[in-house]
Amino acid sequence: MAKKGKKKLNPESLKRKAMFEASRKEYPVCLYPVDRTGAASCPEPAIKAHSIQKSGKLAEIVEGEHVYAFDLKPQFDDPPKLPNLRLTGHNVVTTFLGLCKDHDNGLFEKIDNSPINLADEEHLFLLTYRTVLKEYHEALTLERWTAEAYAEMAGGGAVDPKDTVSRELKEVAARNVGSLRDQKRKMDLLYLDEDFERIKSVVVWLPDADPALAVSAYFSIGAPTTGARKGVETFCALNVFPQNGRHVMVFSFPDGGVLMAKHTLLRELRRLDRRHREQPASRLVLENCEDPVFRPGAYDSFSEKQKDAIRGYYFRTAMLEHAGASPQFDAELRSRLAAGVAKATTVREDDPRINLFRVVA
Repeated sequence: MAKKGKKKLNPESLKRKAMFEASRKEYPVCLYPVDRTGAASCPEPAIKAHSIQKSGKLAEIVEGEHVYAFDLKPQFDDPPKLPNLRLTGHNVVTTFLGLCKDHDNGLFEKIDNSPINLADEEHLFLLTYRTVLKEYHEALTLERWTAEAYAEMAGGGAVDPKDTVSRELKEVAARNVGSLRDQKRKMDLLYLDEDFERIKSVVVWLPDADPALAVSAYFSIGAPTTGARKGVETFCALNVFPQNGRHVMVFSFPDGGVLMAKHTLLRELRRLDRRHREQPASRLVLENCEDPVFRPGAYDSFSEKQKDAIRGYYFRTAMLEHAGASPQFDAELRSRLAAGVAKATTVREDDPRINLFRVVA
């Protein structure tokens, strides 16, 4: 008896299949700067390098080898549901396949095997460098996802000539890699020259609290409209972690931009007394960081209303931005998610329950 042929997928199903399969692939590569030219590369296999200090900061929020992280898998509910946080192995969500074992150990030994000194320019530089490497590797991975998914869709006849969204997504991913490649290159040269003081950082302390979360993120804060850097996009590396019974936020600027950030990104945090910084600090994390990790015991202690406020604010900010750049989310799903925000959450920016650090009644 003849076997039945495979069911032919319609174009939209084929698109989603291609995007899902591409997004499951890993792209290990050691990004260590072998020389000043940038032409050579390390041939050694990449490992899962930690983006957060494993033996110190990460150990303070890991419970039973797990942390909480936002689930970014695409959903097809109508209206969309708020994103869940799921227990995840810490070696999954806080690592990136961007360095070989020897280079990871050698490069970050000073901030991995001893306490992080926030008065040490080299320590602040290494925190920033690791964040840039992580972001660049994620951009490389996204570029390959979109290119492979687009090629499979085109080969299967799922790309209509009038469908510019998939092509634009692929092109945007390629441009993003180019921009981050330039920024990584500048950091490479500063590292090789030991020119650590060129990275300018602002340290913001939060109130006393039990360990609750850790963040390593890199994002744009826009471009100045006046001055010598007019029109030049400015980026910020943000690291948040427990330190001495409190949480500390380290904002670093690889290519200038401290003055601009003080008047925009950091304005509210800097004018507030430390006791009142947790809510705006939480909003800043949820708006700009797609993969913060949380101590399970801390998050579980929050009420359902506080959890909904956190999930709702994340949904309408960082998650929607993630959906706009991910090959897992096709044009139809992105549109559905954007339209469904108002149905899924009514959380306001000033809601005091948007607090990632402690229980709020």
